[in-house]
Formats: sequence, C-alpha cells, structure tokens
Amino acid sequence: MTSSSSWSHYICPEAQSPSEWILETLVKIARKRFPSYKYKDLKRDAHLGYFADYFSSQSRFIAATIICEHEYHSVSYASDYSRYYSQAHRNIEKKVARIHFFSERLPRKTIIDSLGTANFKTYVAENYLGHITLKPILNSLVGASIVKTYPQTKARFFSVVRNYTVNLFGEDINLKSLVFQQQDGAVSACATAALWMAFHKTHLDFRHALHTPHEITSLAGYGDGVGRNFPSTGLDVNQIISAIAAHGLDPELRTRNKFKTTYLKDDQLVTESVLEPIFLKRFAYSYLSAQIPVLLGFNYGTAYHLVTLNGYRFVDDEKEIMSLNHVKDDHPMIADYLCRLYCHDDQIGPFARIGFPQYFPNAISFMQESKIAYPRVLIVPLQTSIRVNYNDISDVVRWTHLQYKVPGQPTPYIWDIRLLRSNDYKRTACRNRGILPSIREKIVTASLPKYVWVASQYAATDLQHPLMDMVFDSTGTRGAFCCDMIHFYSPAQANLARRVFEQVLASSKDDYPDFYADMIVESATKHLANT
Repeated sequence: MTSSSSWSHYICPEAQSPSEWILETLVKIARKRFPSYKYKDLKRDAHLGYFADYFSSQSRFIAATIICEHEYHSVSYASDYSRYYSQAHRNIEKKVARIHFFSERLPRKTIIDSLGTANFKTYVAENYLGHITLKPILNSLVGASIVKTYPQTKARFFSVVRNYTVNLFGEDINLKSLVFQQQDGAVSACATAALWMAFHKTHLDFRHALHTPHEITSLAGYGDGVGRNFPSTGLDVNQIISAIAAHGLDPELRTRNKFKTTYLKDDQLVTESVLEPIFLKRFAYSYLSAQIPVLLGFNYGTAYHLVTLNGYRFVDDEKEIMSLNHVKDDHPMIADYLCRLYCHDDQIGPFARIGFPQYFPNAISFMQESKIAYPRVLIVPLQTSIRVNYNDISDVVRWTHLQYKVPGQPTPYIWDIRLLRSNDYKRTACRNRGILPSIREKIVTASLPKYVWVASQYAATDLQHPLMDMVFDSTGTRGAFCCDMIHFYSPAQANLARRVFEQVLASSKDDYPDFYADMIVESATKHLANT
C-alpha cells in the first residue's frame, strides 16, 4: 500500500485471496479515514463483505487494484449533511472516502507517469469495475456507489441501468449501472433508499426532478404511525405512493391477492394473503422489459422491507426448465421461466439475487443470505400517459389463448407480455430479416406512442421465433379497444387463426371479443394474401 495526503493505492498480492484482500483493504481504509469505526465491527460489516465477494468472483470479475480518494465531495451525502447531520452536537465529517476498483494490477508509479496520456485513458476504460463511497455515519457506512453489473448473457438482463460518467484524476470513465446506497435510519430508511435508487433511472426517462433522500422523505409526508419524519423509521405504502406522485408520476400498485400461504411468525403458524410468486415474475418482467424499475415489498418474519428490482434471469439449463413445468395455468407465459430477479437491496448490496425456491413454492429467497421472504406489494413509478396496465393486456391474452383450446389437449402456445419503448420494438423488427418486408414496413412506419404493450405468441417448442404479435397503445383507457396492430409471422399460424376466430365471430355477441377476433381475422387474411 502506498498513499499520500489525498489518495492511496493498493495492489492485491499474488498469493492472497482476492476476497480476503479486498475486505482487509476496505477495513483499513475505513479505519484510517474514520477512526471512530471499530475494527471488529468493520470486519463483520455485511456490506463490506458483500462488496469483497462481489469484486472477487471468478464468474464475474476480480479486482486487483484499489485506489482511494480520501476526501471526496459526494453531492448526495453533502445534501443530507447540510439538512440533517450538520446540526448534530457531535462533529460529523462532511466528506466521504471514494474507493475505485480495477481488474488489472497497475503500480502507483505507472499511474502517476501515465496521467493525462492515452495509456491511462485506455487502462481505466478497459479495467474499471466501479466505486463505492464510505460515509462517517454509524450503521450506514456505504454511501452513493456505482458498480459494474454481472456480465449480461442470453439469459441474464440488467434492464434498469443508465449511463454514468465518473471522473478520476481528470479522466472521464463511462459506466452503465444504477447507483446504490445503504439506508441510514435518519434521513432515509429502506423505502426512501429504494425510491431514491429507482428515481435515478426514471428521472431520465420520464423527465422529473431528482431529489435527495432527505427530500424524498419530506415529500412522502406523514404516515399512519407515530413519531416524526426525521429521524425516519420508514415509509408506509401510502407514503411511498405520495412520494412517487410528488415527482409527477403515477404509481401502479399491486398488493397481496387471494393467494394464501402459511408460515411461522412469532413462533406461531399464521395464514396470510401474499402475492403469488408466478404473478410477481410476470408483472415485474413486463415492466422491467421497458427499463422501468419495480419496487417490491415483502416480509420475512415480522420485518417488512422494500427493494428496487432492476434485472432478471431465465433458466438456461434443461433440468431447471423441467423443474418449472409444474406451473399450471390457462395461458402459460415466458416469464414463468424466470429463475432469478435482481435488485438493489440496501440491506445487502447492489444487484442482489432473488430466487424462487422449490422447497418454498409460495416464497422468494435472497440468495446471499439464504433468507426466505413473502412478497406483499409491487409498485411501479410510471409516466402519467401510461394508462393501460399489465392486467388489461393479460386479460386479452388469456381470452385469445383459450380460443385455441381443444378439449382434453394442452394448448401448444406460450405468451410473452412486455411493455416496450416503441422505438425498441421497431428496432427489433428492422433487425428481423425473417419477417415479410411488408410487415417490417408496417411496423417501422407506424405512428405509435412512446411506450407500447406487446403480447407475442410462441409455439411451446420454439421460443425464439414469434408466431404473432399484438401491439397495444399504452396511452388508452381500460375498457377501450387499444389494440393498434396485429402481425403474423407464420402463414400456417395465420391460416389457423383465421379459422379459429371466424368461428368466434359466428357465435359471439359481445363487442369485446368481437373486436379482437375481427382484428385477428383481418390481419391473418392480409398476411396470407401477401405470402
């Protein structure tokens, strides 16, 4: 380790475990920068342990060089400091330590000699893994931090991320991630932290003001409990909704449904209504596909908590897929094959993994802590123009799917419901050279709102190539016919759909199914005429 008054430099020894070295280095930096922290407490700190593991996984990336800026001015912490901590009797430090992680070893002299050169710019661009900040707040060590996500694969997606620019020694570093921060129990509890992290994404997409944790807690107002806004003991659901509305957004809320589960609470078996995990998968995936964060509230025992969902992973192993075939539903969904969600959990760390344990089919699990929890509430902060919701589209899909049903036989289709940016949908159509030019032209030249709902039909034996897309205007209203376009990608499926829904039209007297049946027949007929 080498240091100066402004920064320190650390390189992992060849013979030492990266995880042990990272933890020891973080403890050393925290003790040196903030002497009030006790060594034994830092060694046991769950967040420092999480980051030590996060930056030392063979399957992700391994940190080999650490650079620490001893006195960094954090805008997020400075705002909370001026509004709250500056009034404390105890002298609390107003600057933080910012710690950067790099994947390659680089001697201090090499860094100094290469400052301002193309070599230094290349090094930081290729090897930067992100940074964390350490605050002088007891029980809230980790401040605003930005770290690299796990590598994205065909099965794993981190959709709720944005571009950040980090400046180190005069050089800009670009990183795609989502800012993370630990709650402090004074300016913010878990709900405020979750909202603050979600707003870092939505403020760019929906163009609202970006408030600090202190301001978010203030905007939430007073809840049903006792006490004061500050120090904050947490926000209830109504306060969370108020905070979202204060940003000019509409909260889409789903609370526990008729699904019930029994678990041990205060040494007694209790039965309560919770959100069914299969619904959690479908609902969260549909909005995460549009790069919109989803807030998930749950309880484990008597404790309640809120996290920010930001990614998902599908099963990529045949045995795992077979294990999920127990899902029985009248309109199976691609989202049913999710095996993991990712979230910013201020009690664990960024991009924490949520699993769906087979041995607790009514629950979710936090894989870093082997913790079982029961989902209770889902909240999505949405632009006010997005009025049509997931359930509206799910109802149409369920009705459409059931028309194909033959008594005594499984219906061989799987559906995919996603909220998408219309430009992303058009971009996908442009790149799909397997569809008819006339269909591609119709999609890319269509006048569409910023966001559209897309319900895609797949054969159960081929989840790579859709058979049909139904495109819905997200700005419509419930009960109105908001389906803008229907596209077929298979002549055989178009022919089958025309026969099925012509029979529906012949027997139906209801405007709701007649509208969709008529659109399907018309679209199928046009497709066959152009084939």
